[in-house]
Amino acid sequence: MGRSIVIMLLVFAPSLAIADRCWMTGGCEGTIGYMHVPQSQLAGASIFNSHGIPKVDSVVVLKVNGHFFGAGFLDDDRFRPLLSEAVRRGSQLEAGGELASGAKVRILGYRGVEVDGTDATALLALVYVITDH
Repeated sequence: MGRSIVIMLLVFAPSLAIADRCWMTGGCEGTIGYMHVPQSQLAGASIFNSHGIPKVDSVVVLKVNGHFFGAGFLDDDRFRPLLSEAVRRGSQLEAGGELASGAKVRILGYRGVEVDGTDATALLALVYVITDH
């Protein structure tokens, strides 16, 4: 029995580290991290309730569940392949802490990241999590 639990933890632990629901892990309020802003947000409201790219220092509400990750993940071997896949699909990068639809974040700034194998640059927003649900 104990051996089965250890094996299950070893199998599932890596996936839990990629995306944890903030509201289930004690909360992410007061945390700073990056969110991938997909191209679709430029033309409409795909992640944030407002259309387009929010101004720096604005507070925005998430239209759908959103994902944010710490600066350390930018150096993780999993980051570039996951980002490339998200850009190819036209969706947000689903890694790190998961914020519920309706969560509020303050935009602290933006950063561009080259996408492997393309001429594209992905937009990352540096955010401060005000509420995570």
